Amino acid sequence: MTNFQTGGAQLRPKVARPALNLARLVELLGEVLQTAPPGSLCSTGDQHLRLTTDKVFALLFQHPDFKTLTDPGEGHPFIVNFPRPAPRSRCQMGATLPPGNQERLPRALDRLRAAIDQELTAALPTLPTPLLQEGDQLRALATRLRLAYRFPVAQPVNLTPLKLQTAAGASQAGLARLITAREQVETRDHFPAMVRAIGHHLEQGRDCEPELVDRACASLGVQQDDPTSQLSSFWRFLEEQVLGRIRLRIGNQIMENLAGNIPANACTAHQALSSYITRVLGLFNLVQQGEPEMEMSPQYGLRGHFSLWSQVDQVGFSYCLPVWIEPQAQMFSFQALGVEREVSYRFRVNGNNPDSGQSTFLERLAKIKTALLEDSGKVPYLESSLAQLVFLTLALPRGGGSLDQDLTQLLDRLKTEGRGLVRELLADLRQQAGLVNTIARALVEVLRTKGRQIVAQTRTQVREQFICVQRGIVNWSRLEGAEPGTKDLLIQATNPTHSPSEWLRQVQIRSRPEDQHLLFAIKVVTRIAEYDLVPEGPPLQLQIQRLPTPQFLQVGWVPSNLPLVTRDWLLPGAVRVEYDYRYLTRSQPQEEDRQRAQAHAVAITAFTVLVYTCLDCLRAHLTLKAQTWTLLMLRFQAQGQPAPGGGADYVYAAAKAISAALAQEQPTFCQGVMIDNLDPRKPTTKYVKGGAFQALACAFPLGISTGSLPHLAKLGLVSYAYRPCDELGQASHGEENCLCCTQSYSATAIDTPWPGYRLQREHRGIDLTEGQAGLQTQRLVKEEISRLASLGCEHIMLLAHTRREGRRLGLSPFPLQFLREVYQAFPGLVIYPLLRDVFPVTRLHRRTSPQAAFEVPSTLDHGALLGGRPGPGVIPIYSFATLHVAEESGRPQSGFCMYSWVDDQQLGNLNNTERPRRHLLDPEGTSPVRPCILAMLRGVHFLEAQKPGPVLDPFPWVSPSTIGAVGEVEFLHGTAAGTIVLSYPAVLMHISQVLHRRGS
Repeated sequence: MTNFQTGGAQLRPKVARPALNLARLVELLGEVLQTAPPGSLCSTGDQHLRLTTDKVFALLFQHPDFKTLTDPGEGHPFIVNFPRPAPRSRCQMGATLPPGNQERLPRALDRLRAAIDQELTAALPTLPTPLLQEGDQLRALATRLRLAYRFPVAQPVNLTPLKLQTAAGASQAGLARLITAREQVETRDHFPAMVRAIGHHLEQGRDCEPELVDRACASLGVQQDDPTSQLSSFWRFLEEQVLGRIRLRIGNQIMENLAGNIPANACTAHQALSSYITRVLGLFNLVQQGEPEMEMSPQYGLRGHFSLWSQVDQVGFSYCLPVWIEPQAQMFSFQALGVEREVSYRFRVNGNNPDSGQSTFLERLAKIKTALLEDSGKVPYLESSLAQLVFLTLALPRGGGSLDQDLTQLLDRLKTEGRGLVRELLADLRQQAGLVNTIARALVEVLRTKGRQIVAQTRTQVREQFICVQRGIVNWSRLEGAEPGTKDLLIQATNPTHSPSEWLRQVQIRSRPEDQHLLFAIKVVTRIAEYDLVPEGPPLQLQIQRLPTPQFLQVGWVPSNLPLVTRDWLLPGAVRVEYDYRYLTRSQPQEEDRQRAQAHAVAITAFTVLVYTCLDCLRAHLTLKAQTWTLLMLRFQAQGQPAPGGGADYVYAAAKAISAALAQEQPTFCQGVMIDNLDPRKPTTKYVKGGAFQALACAFPLGISTGSLPHLAKLGLVSYAYRPCDELGQASHGEENCLCCTQSYSATAIDTPWPGYRLQREHRGIDLTEGQAGLQTQRLVKEEISRLASLGCEHIMLLAHTRREGRRLGLSPFPLQFLREVYQAFPGLVIYPLLRDVFPVTRLHRRTSPQAAFEVPSTLDHGALLGGRPGPGVIPIYSFATLHVAEESGRPQSGFCMYSWVDDQQLGNLNNTERPRRHLLDPEGTSPVRPCILAMLRGVHFLEAQKPGPVLDPFPWVSPSTIGAVGEVEFLHGTAAGTIVLSYPAVLMHISQVLHRRGS
């Protein structure tokens, strides 16, 4: 066979990036306000300043030019190059504007702002009370809400020091345990091996001529170089899906060993746990081998008929189990002998949802009921809900026949009895909630007594595994006659979205690569480890106290049909942002109705831009009267969780994005209040009101004691992360734009009421970085360093955050060019490049009441982690843990937050690394600076807490639980097409840059 080579020019079509005609939208808003009757936007009533956006929207939709923004045929739509995302892909927009928009936007914003200023100038003199409230008005608000006023009050807290040890070497029982698996994946290029194997099989197995073999291999080479090709998707599939299945296999092996260590004469609860594990593992095997069919098409249409394995085989399917183990977080990833990753595992033990008070099991049943009995046919997860119902029904041990007979009978009954049986099964499962709690408690007990034995047993069973790719992965008949440029050379399903399921049939995980049909194999070596968090020394006693600012402005986000129960929350002089959900609600998904989608995008963007510009104008007006004040936002919402596509969904995201944008100029805090939970007839209303009021304290600075006067009078911290805001999925070619989001803090030494620090948020920043070039320069981070230096901070921590979509703690997010420029620009500063991440652990013992939090304060006490070598240039220096559980007996799940120093020896000037090293590592315990650094890091956990005590993750905006929490919304989503996401922060970045560049 001729050797395969690649080379030559490639033609790759450039995908047009979606762009928002933002300038025309702002022009239209300005025209509407200039011609609207006085008071259409700003008016007064009930001693409040009212911003009535619904009146503006009624006029906007009637404007004769509104159609030009919504009709693609007019040539000037709001979304230029409207995307058509591939099935199951994600398209994000908001950062890109079409040509000419940057020049028109300043003039358009000037006119819009002038119209808003005119409305404010007319309305403010008629307001009988001042907008800015004195700090003691918080007491008046507590009185209105019939709450005891305990703010601000000094609070004593105890921090228990811990040591991180390997479980085998721990001299005493740990409070919590961390289980990890280090994966080492071969790094050699597997593509040449694949091509050689394919060429060999074409020659020897299919008797092809050498010329045909060369052309086929050349065709593979062209597809390999195209990131949008099927072959590139296959390599991503191997990394994302197959490695995920190796992790699931490890978890299943741990559960199997756990059941095997339960004796036959164990108590009833332990026997129930053993039976549950055996049935779950048996179900996985049965469904994989037999591939039974779910047939409920008479009730649910075509989607009701599918292979059960197509759903059960998804990586995330096991999350429906209320009690099980799962790989939770990738801790480290770095290059050594291979690509090495450290993945932590957590146990799910049916904990309670703090919002609803229901267990994980009952929450899951409620979601299945919604999908199958209430919104069937309208939700994208109908098939998975049916599969979950079958799995949960058969997993719980309740006697009866064999598992395979039970599965066959249940599928037959569902086929004939339909929704009636679905309703009956859900009701029966709710009756089994007590059994699930029993199984969860039994798991906790077994982990406490035999956890180490189980992990040690698993360690030897899964050490070496191979990802075996079979010959059936190749579409041989298509490849034999392929010319360079021929696509889809691998097998695929009739529906392209199901191709991964077809690929999984040809990719197997085995302990030895012994198969006559093998194409090539990838070796994965896994080393399982466990660590105990062990008490180390007496607790550290601290004092914390909130320090309110002298004045604050209250802003309430209020639906037009505001119930009277919410009025007590708004003091005289508050601002009310009023809106009508009808103007923001998304209609039923119609993927081909681009005009309707355009109109919805215009509405939700116009709402966000209008409210932000109006509040920013008001902020500028008040700043002329007072320099130090805080903006407190209260967002009232009718239901606990915004419904997808509902108006509340978009208001929630808009409030989050606007509060972040306003925080660039003014300290701003946003808190949600659920109207349904304020019903005075409910017994929990008092606690809901008290919790929401207590959360307001999060907006103000914090005093934290240090025992003695700190050595450093002032130090700073810049927390920052990058988030994509403009990407086209696979078509982005790695050129997607990102938002750089920063939050800076300062710590100022105080001596009253006790020696310590006053911690406060200094500035929130948002900036657009275009491609890789922006990530290398990190302009906004440099500006934040300069800002803190101007405040007198000589020691500044740069805190970078890893993202859930692939942690890279071992690969520095601090480019050498960036750090060198920082050190050259600020030679007098001591810079500490830090990384932070949160990992789950399983708590094994009860927590005593004085324990507010835990910490691993010494760098040496992290030495056990990752075998003492966490990766080149990454050194753990401090960990903070809450180890908090909502219910000790039923939810022993918690975690710890670890900070690591990036020690880069390639910076040239040793002073840049030796000064931080001396203070952070401090092996002799003599550095006076290290206690100051630790005081600030631990203090941020208390500063960002919305309840008494600390919070585990003080930076939730980095890895939010929903996209709405960072101001992103889905405005077009269908089951057969991908998702389009609009980034409000990216849109407001354009608006705020123009406004504040003009000194406003």
